[in-house]
Amino acid sequence: MEFIAGIFAGISVTLSGHPLDTIKVRMQAGHVHSLSQCILKSYRADGFRGFYYGISSPLCSIPLVNAVVFGSYSQAAAYLGNDNTNIWNGILAGSYAGLVNTTVVTPVELIKCRMQAQSHNSEIGTEMKYKNSIDCVKKIVKEQGIRGLYVGNVASIYREIPGYAANFVAYEYAKESYRKLSGKDTVPTWALFISGMWAGFNCWFWSYPQDVIKTKLQVGFPIERGWDGGFYMMAKLIYKEEGWRGFWVGFSACTIRSTIPNGFGFLAYELAYEIITRHWVREPHLVNH
Repeated sequence: MEFIAGIFAGISVTLSGHPLDTIKVRMQAGHVHSLSQCILKSYRADGFRGFYYGISSPLCSIPLVNAVVFGSYSQAAAYLGNDNTNIWNGILAGSYAGLVNTTVVTPVELIKCRMQAQSHNSEIGTEMKYKNSIDCVKKIVKEQGIRGLYVGNVASIYREIPGYAANFVAYEYAKESYRKLSGKDTVPTWALFISGMWAGFNCWFWSYPQDVIKTKLQVGFPIERGWDGGFYMMAKLIYKEEGWRGFWVGFSACTIRSTIPNGFGFLAYELAYEIITRHWVREPHLVNH
């Protein structure tokens, strides 16, 4: 049931968050560091459609990714005893979900980032090399083989594990805080939405520097790639050229992208799970209300 509900969460997050995710990627790629300028120049160069470059890849696959994440988290939580108020249980279950997720998320992220980084304006993006996501996959495989789809995989692992650990711990903590303050067992819709926003912020706050490194690797920055796929060398280069601020480029766009869409995502998950269990299955929710 968590798997199916996760699909609805993935669709919700993708549709509501992709435009700002595009801006985040373009800012991370190093073309424009100002949020307002990136939005304005992107619109002038590519129109409203440009904000949705590369959406076909995540729209077709992110629902599956979220299904894997929520399913893995619930599986780990059940193994640990379903004590969602225990922070260490949450960290372990969230970390496990993040680790499992890397098996499917790296190619999705790579295709998405390559498409999003493109623009008709060279000031804010790379040349228009790919017609669509399928064309992007074909050209990458032709040039680099299947391994080319897994560029940045180590960076994805470093991002997903702490990101999802923080994501689920923050979500459960926020819901539990509401219960204690209100004295009620049931968490209302608005509180689930706020809890999801808080979870999204924490997810990206604890994983954002790794995401910047991953994006630069995946959009094709020339770098020596060792056993870690260039993670250390890229981190060293960013720090040398931009200092610590370089690891937080685009976080202004990510703050919005990580909160509101994640609020919708968790809300969609909870509502979908409630409907599914009410009409088809009778069993307790692994992520307790």
